[in-house]
Amino acid sequence: MKDRRKRKRKNLLEKASAEILSPPELSSSKQIYFSFSQDVSLDGIKIITDTQLPENTMLGIKLLISDTQKTLKLKGKVKWAKKYHDKELYETGLEFYDTSHETILALMEYIYKKEENFS
Repeated sequence: MKDRRKRKRKNLLEKASAEILSPPELSSSKQIYFSFSQDVSLDGIKIITDTQLPENTMLGIKLLISDTQKTLKLKGKVKWAKKYHDKELYETGLEFYDTSHETILALMEYIYKKEENFS
């Protein structure tokens, strides 16, 4: 299977929460909390959640950076979701959109700082 990612992802675990922005029929519930994120890149993130989200659902994401206790606010679009092993959890791939330059820089610093620490 060919990897279609534009950029390499880093397997970094962090706490995160999300708010459904659209579609309207899903946004009435507003809050979804998931325990951790994985595979962070400048383009997107993989999260683990207890709720299966349909493709194209738009989310407002708050990613807590444990090293600095800084919270990055991002917007993501669900690109795919699948069952996580045999548990009642789901892996969900999100693609970032409308990301500010400031947030991209903070994300770059986070990803590459973590990479240096693992070297």
